[in-house]
Order: sequence, then C-alpha cells, then structure tokens
Amino acid sequence: MVDIEHVRLVVSALTPLAVVVLGYAFNRRLKQYQVQRERERAEIERRHKLRIEFTLDAHFYGPKRGYYLSEFLINVHNKSRVKYDFTRITLRVRGLGEDAVPTLWKDREPRLAFPDKLFETNTVPEDLGSIFVEPEVNQPVTFVTRIDDAYDYILARAEFYYGQSGDEEFGPHSVERLFALEPANAS
Repeated sequence: MVDIEHVRLVVSALTPLAVVVLGYAFNRRLKQYQVQRERERAEIERRHKLRIEFTLDAHFYGPKRGYYLSEFLINVHNKSRVKYDFTRITLRVRGLGEDAVPTLWKDREPRLAFPDKLFETNTVPEDLGSIFVEPEVNQPVTFVTRIDDAYDYILARAEFYYGQSGDEEFGPHSVERLFALEPANAS
C-alpha cells in the first residue's frame, strides 16, 4: 500500500516542475502570438517592402543653334526601410512638332499622340552598373541632352521595375509628364 507521506512528497516535488513546464509552454505560445502579430502589423504597414516616390521634372535652355539644352530630373525618394539598387531607369521622350496637329492616339483615345520618338535611354550610367538609394533618402538622377527646336511639346516618361533585371512581378513604376519647350530662364 502506498504511504500518504510518499504521495505528498512526490506531489510536492512535481508541483514546481509542473509550474515550470506549464510556464515555459505558456511563455512560448505567447511569444509566437506576439511574433505573428508583429508580422501582420509589418505587412499592413509595409515596413519592409519597397515604397518609392518617383517624380520627373525638366528644364530647357536655349534655343542654341537649333536645339534646346534639356535637363531631365528624375527624383527617387525611398520611403521604405529597405535599400534599393537601380540597374535601369528608362527615360523615353516623344515629341509633337511645331507644325503637327494635335491628334488622339489611335486605339488609346482620349490620349494625345506624340508621333515622334526622340530617344529612349537608361539614365543609370553604364560605368556605375547601378545606383542605390538608402532608406529615407531623396536621390536625384539627372540626365542632360539636346532636343531639336522644331518641337513645341514633348512627353517624357521615366520607369523602373522593382526586383532584379526587370522583374515584372509588379509591373513598372512609372511617371509621365508633358513639357512645353520654353527656356527655363524665360520670364
């Protein structure tokens, strides 16, 4: 027969052990819950996702010997907590000549057609390979060229893809602006 004193001894020895095991299990479950809530909050706030504000501006100087000196200013503001490397930021410029009649883009009405493709280029210097923008940094990318003074208006579009080597998972991030070719120093 089991002695009552032995039972009391075993129970008193096992009670702290049971408290430790149950406390450990409860603490572990609580930490898992907290980690899951933090992940959900980070996903909602997109803290660790790329968030980039992308703008485009231009200044024109001249005309000089039949051309406007043209300065395109692409601004990349990294609003995320993730550093981003750009291997390609494409700048495409189309023109509407001084004698051209403004017409709508066929099958894309009511968009205006800019029939002349002036150029398309990568604004990331080839010798650099890439440029990076740290979190919370507002990084300008400047591209200078010339545009024939036969154009009154141009349509400029800049774009990049999130991800490596043109990863199209999210499509391009782009900005498009219309500019009148007037000198920046005109009043």
